[in-house]
This record gives sequence, structure tokens and C-alpha cells, in this order.
Amino acid sequence: MITASSYSDMPHILKLPELTAAQIAAGETEIKRYAFEVSLWLHELIIPEGYTRINMGAFRNARSLRKCTLPTTLKHIGERAFEMCGKLNDINTESVETIGTQAFKDCTQLKDINTLGLQYIGVQAFVNCSSLFGRTAPDENATTKYFRDIQTIGKQAFHRAFSKDDEGDPMAVNLDFGRLLQSIGREAFAHSNIVNVDLGSCSRLTTIGIQCFRDSTLVKIKFPLANKLKVLRDRLFYRCFELTEIYLPSNLRKISAYTFAMSSINVVGRQDIFGSQSADLQVMNTMVICKGAFANCTEFRTPTTMNSQWHATAFNGCKSALIPLFDNPNVFVEMNLNDAECSICYDKFSVQPTCQLGCGHLFHQHCAHKWYSGLLLENQTCPLCRGVITSVAIVLPQEKRQAVEHTDEPVAKRQRTLPQNEALITSHFAAQ
Repeated sequence: MITASSYSDMPHILKLPELTAAQIAAGETEIKRYAFEVSLWLHELIIPEGYTRINMGAFRNARSLRKCTLPTTLKHIGERAFEMCGKLNDINTESVETIGTQAFKDCTQLKDINTLGLQYIGVQAFVNCSSLFGRTAPDENATTKYFRDIQTIGKQAFHRAFSKDDEGDPMAVNLDFGRLLQSIGREAFAHSNIVNVDLGSCSRLTTIGIQCFRDSTLVKIKFPLANKLKVLRDRLFYRCFELTEIYLPSNLRKISAYTFAMSSINVVGRQDIFGSQSADLQVMNTMVICKGAFANCTEFRTPTTMNSQWHATAFNGCKSALIPLFDNPNVFVEMNLNDAECSICYDKFSVQPTCQLGCGHLFHQHCAHKWYSGLLLENQTCPLCRGVITSVAIVLPQEKRQAVEHTDEPVAKRQRTLPQNEALITSHFAAQ
């Protein structure tokens, strides 16, 4: 074991002694706990080949340490090993596999770590590392970090971490995780400036801890394609003001309390097993949605129909639900359409059932409903004149209108009696 007793009068650079073959064979390859704690004279550290572990607090509070060169044999950095090394900005971690609890806590000038080979990152390992993953080139606006072999990320591992640019604005950080990831701890990336998170390959991921991304600058997240996540936990995306779209795996079962509360979500959709994403509120129909899950998401439209599995306060503070103007419209108008086209899809009206809005403009019923309901882009105004949509009428040829007028059958039954090529599409256009 190495201690600081013989190094007290050394200059600023410390190179630990080479290990002999006998020491390596005997397993004497670790740096002792708290060996160089509060070594204020230490500016640069060189650890030769053969050392495999830095134990708890070995260089804790070495406030002047700026650079550390690790050997390829070193696999483990223990708890608090470099905690409060406030000037440390250069350390090579290419061969490191595990980083212990608070190992680099408060290393405010640490700029980068190699994340490819990391398998385990402990609780608060990089908490308050406010310069981490900063700009490596003058014109760089974002950086991407790949966690190829990572299996576990501990609670608050990167809490309040990540860098700012020269003007004090957060640097955009993209995170890409490999297939071995199993769990991400509570608040692991809270209050950080991550932008994109790619979990698409994480076929073993079962847990993302509560508040994991809260108050971050997250813009986009991709869930695992072979998804094992069943629950989105409490306040997972709480106050993510940059997050406007979320595409959920179809086999997700629960959205917990305040998961998206006070975020900027305005589109909720479905992500299939191939990674294809589409806006579709129906993805939530089979899910339990808990108290305040979308509370105060002021850009999100409350669904027209509330599911029995949804808490009464799940959408408090969201936009009011749309008036279901397209649900079983029973007003009919007679009109000769000739070869006119729908102004939304540019297909002829003869291709699909047609409707007339209150302002008089004509569209395919399916196209107008998509426009109105937000399946493409929520808009309660006419696509042409921008007048508010207050009514919807179905356009029928003259002979069909006469057939409708001379029957006492209910509207739903009348629609079913029309020839197949002229059948009306129901409110949610399930056939489409």
C-alpha cells in the first residue's frame, strides 16, 4: 500500500513507484484509503502500470491537483477518491470500469471523461461537476457522449453537472446508451443541460428513477425499442421546459404522479418496435395515468374523452378539451363537387368522404379532423380562412341526400346503409 509519508517534501509532480512482479503477484496493486488526502502541494499525479484500484478518499481534497495520468491496468476508482479536487481538469479514464460514490464530487473544473468502457457510475459520482463535457473545439455547440458498456448509473450521478459556453449558456449534451444499461437512479440527470437522450438500444433497461430528468434542458428522448420499462416514475420530466414532444412505447403501463407536470409537452404519440414515431393520443388508452401527470402543461390539449384509468387531476391546467364537432356529424349538405380537390392533401373530393366547415370551405373529412384534433397539428381554425371551426356538415350527392331525408332511421344506421364506396368515416376514423 502507498502512503504520503515519504512524499511530504516533494515538488508539485508525484509519480508513484513502479510495482514489482512480486507485488503484483501478491495483489498489492491498490492505493491506500485516504493516502494523499489534503495534499495541497500536489499539482500533477502519475500512476504507473500495474495499479488496479484507487481506494476511498485517496486524493480527496487535493485542492491543487490539476492533472492525473492513470495506467491502463486501473479499473476501479473508489468512493470520494478525488472529491473536492476543485482544480482537476484532466484525467484519462479510458480503462476505468467502475467509479464509486462521490468519486469526483465538486470537481468543478473537470472538463471531460471517457465514458465508453464505464460499467458502473456510483451515487453522486459527478455531482456539481459544472464544467463536465464542455466545448472541445472553438466552434462546437454540442457534444455527444457514448456510454457503450454502462450497466448502472447511480442516484444523482450527474446532478447539476455539465458545462456552460463562453457566454454562460448551457452547452448542449447528447447522451447515447448501449444495450447493457439496466437502471438509471433517482435524479441522475436532474438540473443538467442534456438535450437528447437515446435509449433505443437499451433492451435490458427496467428502471428510470423518479425525477431523473427534472429541471433539465431535455428536448428529445428515445425509449428502448425492445422496451421493458413499464412505468414512468414520479416527476420524471418535471419542469422540462424544452420538452415539447414525447413518443411512448405501446407496452408502457403507467404514467406516475406529476411525470410531465409543468413541462412544455404539446404532442403525445406512439413509438413502435422499429423506432417509428407518430402523434397518437390513443397510445395512452391502455395506461394508468396518475395524479397531476400532465398538470400545468399549458400547451397540451386535454383529451376529449377521459379514460376510467386516468386520475381526475391528470390534466389539470392543460388546454380545454376540443368540442367533438367531428363525432357523428348528422348535418348534410347537397353539393356538386365535380373535380375539386381537398386543400390539405390535394386529392380529389371523390376519393374520400367530404365535409363542409361552418365557414363554407370543403375538405376531406379525415383531413379536416386531423387538422382540428391535433393528430398532425392542433388548430381550431379553418386551414384556408382561419375562421374558427364552429360546425361540420357532411357533403352528399343530391340523390343520397334525398335518401337520407326520407327515412326515420337513426343517423348511425343511415350511414351504414350507404354503398360501401361512399360510407362515412366515424369520429376517430378507425378505418384510416
